[in-house]
Amino acid sequence: MERDPIIEEIHAVREAFAKDHNYDLAAMVATLRRHQRESGREVVSFAPRRLSTNALRPVEETSAAQQGDGADPGPRKASA
Repeated sequence: MERDPIIEEIHAVREAFAKDHNYDLAAMVATLRRHQRESGREVVSFAPRRLSTNALRPVEETSAAQQGDGADPGPRKASA
């Protein structure tokens, strides 16, 4: 695989940033948040999305529920 100089630069900058903060995640986050505040740009946050009930089931249960009992449920109505 060919080396990508852009990716190498990103890795170098990330490593230097982490090293400057002694690899302390809390210090890195504090610095990034300070930069964000000082930028003067509007920060947009969205409300968390609700997960469907299928997303909360184990994989085996979800696939069994999707397969159903094999009976043809007939045509589905389009939801509005």
